[in-house]
Amino acid sequence: MRAVCLALLAATSLAAQTPAPVTGTLTVNKTKVTLRSASAVSYPGGEGRFVSVLLSDKVANPKTFAEYTRIGAGERYVPGTFEGAWASMHMEKEFSGFTFSIDTKHQILTNQILLGGQDKMFTLSPDDLVLEVKSASPRFTGRIRSKQAVLDLGEYNVSLDATFDAVVTEAGK
Repeated sequence: MRAVCLALLAATSLAAQTPAPVTGTLTVNKTKVTLRSASAVSYPGGEGRFVSVLLSDKVANPKTFAEYTRIGAGERYVPGTFEGAWASMHMEKEFSGFTFSIDTKHQILTNQILLGGQDKMFTLSPDDLVLEVKSASPRFTGRIRSKQAVLDLGEYNVSLDATFDAVVTEAGK
């Protein structure tokens, strides 16, 4: 019986450390990133819940993320709280990827491409993206992709296509 309990505990611990499933890629010019991990966080916004998402090549350190998103009493979370934390972690070379935040109607509010360091990060127009949300809670599942196979933005040619399934965590918990 004890062995069964230990095996169950080990499996549960391993599952908690396993990154959320993502399949897809982000390509900027000739640099291609295979997206393997997803993080999603929910917080009050508007007349409901906003969700901010990270799709990345490596798992984001949850302890660093919690430290970077800590707010004071009476302060409110905004999309920039989470996207800024992930951008800082990217600049510290933790991962590369794509962040986006949605409102209560699943409309993209903000986004950021995290590839190539501080001077190479940029955003896309929400009009250049297609977001298909299947579920926003308790798991955030769906697909996000560039409206065209390759977006020609002048300085950048961008292609994004990712399917994701991430547990939604509550901000500040």
